[in-house]
Amino acid sequence: MMRQWRRGLGVVAAAGVVTAAVCVVGVVGSAPAGAQGPCLSVDGIQVLGSPIDCDSDAVNGSLAVAASALSSKAFAGAENNSRAAASALNGSNARATTGAGSNNSAVAAAVNGSDALAQVLAGSNNTAQASGAAVGSATAVVDGNGSAADSTADHGSNARSNAVEGDDNTARAFADNGSSADAAATDGDRNVAIARADHGGNANAFAFDGSDNVGMAGADEGGFSSATAGDEGSNNLALSNAVGAGSTANAATANGNDNVAVAASTSNSNA
Repeated sequence: MMRQWRRGLGVVAAAGVVTAAVCVVGVVGSAPAGAQGPCLSVDGIQVLGSPIDCDSDAVNGSLAVAASALSSKAFAGAENNSRAAASALNGSNARATTGAGSNNSAVAAAVNGSDALAQVLAGSNNTAQASGAAVGSATAVVDGNGSAADSTADHGSNARSNAVEGDDNTARAFADNGSSADAAATDGDRNVAIARADHGGNANAFAFDGSDNVGMAGADEGGFSSATAGDEGSNNLALSNAVGAGSTANAATANGNDNVAVAASTSNSNA
């Protein structure tokens, strides 16, 4: 069920960015004189603009769409029955690629001075999604089989997600308002890592070196949190949350199985 949901999410997301690419072409059709006009590339065919501004490459039954405008760059590359879509607008950069493997999906969207990178390195039935807005930077990297990485960065934030070296792993990172979020689900199967940061927070979630581990971290108002689950074990849970300037929360499970670690802190306190 989870794998089917992820696969459906990738198809819907790819379709959404294709629609967004068409909107980019339409909205900036009346760009100011001297500004980069609309650029659209589909499956390696330059529909509008120059390949310097947008480019695509699709092989072996794949779909690749790249669109850009207003001093932006976009690239989409897909192979082996996969989908890639990249959309960049107003001084942004977007790149979406799928590598070796099949039936993968990569979607990258960036607006207003942002960067977005969505990359499937290898494997099958994987989904990578990255969205950057308002000088945000988002990176999502996946390999294995049936895994998903999702990053969203807004208002000068950084979000990074990695779901690699295993199968059915999930990593999600969300950052807003000058924050930083890192999520990594690696080196095992069915690991989940979720990091969410806002208002200058720094959240780090890790689930690795084992299987069925869950790490979740939240940080707000300048807090720092870290949640580490696994580290040579399986079926572990780590939860951390830090709110307020000077607050630190670190939760890490001990080596082994079936462990739980929880940490929470508020302003100028440690946990």
